[in-house]
Order: sequence, then C-alpha cells, then structure tokens
Amino acid sequence: LCAGKLVRITAQSGLNVRSGPGTGYDVVKTLAYGGAYTIVDEQDGWGLLKAYADRRNGWVYLAYTVEVK
Repeated sequence: LCAGKLVRITAQSGLNVRSGPGTGYDVVKTLAYGGAYTIVDEQDGWGLLKAYADRRNGWVYLAYTVEVK
C-alpha cells in the first residue's frame, strides 16, 4: 500500500470504477472526465481509490489517468 498519489481522469467519456482490478469485475460507479482522485494501491495497471481502500472494492484502469504533480 502506498501513501497515495493524485491522478486526474483523462477518459473523455468517464472512467468506470470496478469492484476489483480487472474488466471482469462489476462496474460500481463512473467517474467524470477531469476529476482528481487519490490512488492508494496498484495492481497490474489498476489503481485502488482511497475512498474504497477499506473494502478494496473500487479500482480504476490507470491508462486512462495522468498523475498530478
């Protein structure tokens, strides 16, 4: 688990949040383009959102984000 990094959503149509780190997991929410979120863990190109860290059920595909410095 990392301390956290801030990423901004770059997918024009929004980015799905999935219940696990992969496209086989259910979509639990969609984040709007341009939103900034904290990632607290990474696995195989997927990032765990801080808001879902306790239950580890909110992952986004990091290819559609850019890190905010």
